[in-house]
Amino acid sequence: MKSLVMGVLALAVSAGAAAAQSHAWEAVGVSEGAVMAVDWPSLSRSGAVARVTIGAVVTLSSADSPFDYATSVIDIDCADRSRGYRTIRSSFFKIDGTAAAEDFTDVTDWQAINDRTLMNDVKREVCASTAARAGPFDDITEFAVTARAAVAAR
Repeated sequence: MKSLVMGVLALAVSAGAAAAQSHAWEAVGVSEGAVMAVDWPSLSRSGAVARVTIGAVVTLSSADSPFDYATSVIDIDCADRSRGYRTIRSSFFKIDGTAAAEDFTDVTDWQAINDRTLMNDVKREVCASTAARAGPFDDITEFAVTARAAVAAR
């Protein structure tokens, strides 16, 4: 199922982004309820720690959901598995791009990353990549709308 959703999403995003010149956001993980993306130009490194902006698009929307997608600046420790990642800042949005909640700005403690999770997908891709990597979308809102449409179409 995960590969089917990623395939549908890849086709949808590549078809919609052909005219763009500078690409940033790329899907790196899909689950039953979310799609994770990375903003590749935001990637920087300090030793084994990578700092990057990620996006999480909720694909199973409901009236009870406080947001439709979120962006977070995170640190990922590419060398020390026990440290995993920590969140620096998160912002929450409705699908039209308007703010859905106040930003989270407190740095969290390091969180472990479990196998077969979306954060493990993010870590694998970020730790193996550089800021030169590209994605099909320049805008996280456009990515979120397209991701939701691709998942709904499956």
